[in-house]
Amino acid sequence: MRREMVAAALCALALSAGPLAAGPSGTARADEKNKETMTSDVRSRVVTGLVTDFKPGKWLVIRTEQNGNEMFKLDESDVKADIDARVAVGSKVTVTERVDGGARTLTVLPA
Repeated sequence: MRREMVAAALCALALSAGPLAAGPSGTARADEKNKETMTSDVRSRVVTGLVTDFKPGKWLVIRTEQNGNEMFKLDESDVKADIDARVAVGSKVTVTERVDGGARTLTVLPA
């Protein structure tokens, strides 16, 4: 009888601690991707290529080896563009695109 009471108490304790041990998501483990997504709205990527078309304040098109052409619109309301004065058609550049919440920042530098 005593053994049954101890077993029942341990089961009750384990069941009541389960949600606390699992954390707010309800799972004991979260993969890194989900953790990263939940903890931060910041994403960034870096693209390097040759400038094929450039209209300051409007757009920038670069040709990359991996993805073909990449177009960056510079005149959208959520975009802040910081473009080095040496960037011109025919130059090799590195574009760093950072998205923080709803705001996008483009930094374009010669490669």
